[in-house]
Amino acid sequence: RGPNTTNGVQIGEMKIWSGTTQLSSSNLSGLDYSSLLPDYTWSGTLNNNPHGRHALHPVSKLFDGSTLNNDKWFNYCGEAAYIIINLDQLREITGYQFTTAGDGDFRDPVSWEIYGSRSDTEDKWILLDRRLQETTGIPTTRYTSSSFYTIDQSLSTDALTQLKLLEFTA
Repeated sequence: RGPNTTNGVQIGEMKIWSGTTQLSSSNLSGLDYSSLLPDYTWSGTLNNNPHGRHALHPVSKLFDGSTLNNDKWFNYCGEAAYIIINLDQLREITGYQFTTAGDGDFRDPVSWEIYGSRSDTEDKWILLDRRLQETTGIPTTRYTSSSFYTIDQSLSTDALTQLKLLEFTA
């Protein structure tokens, strides 16, 4: 949403549903994969971390149940950012929702793609959802939930064990 991609991207909390059950940190773990890529564009240093602030705001913050006190996932990659979320067992993902983080609405995601895979070893990702310039579903107020996004079940006929979430395109 912001003026340029160097401002990064942030999410206060990520809620994921399997059927009518909202998954929690006991069901989910994640990896901020974009920081491991050789073309990772952030070259500055914050708090003695060459990858910027995302060490202070790791992907685990997405599922900790808190959005207060700037408790968030944050990544300077902007539109190059993406994370991989692992589920504890095979599950069909039926929906998701974000909570905005505590600062700058220009860092809120507005375009993303969500993929699913049955295995962390196979490279067969299925596109489950794509949002482009989703400005009406993402609020500008802080600590506020986005719209609820339903996964088209015709795209995910198999149970999924892993999601490649939030490959940002803007």
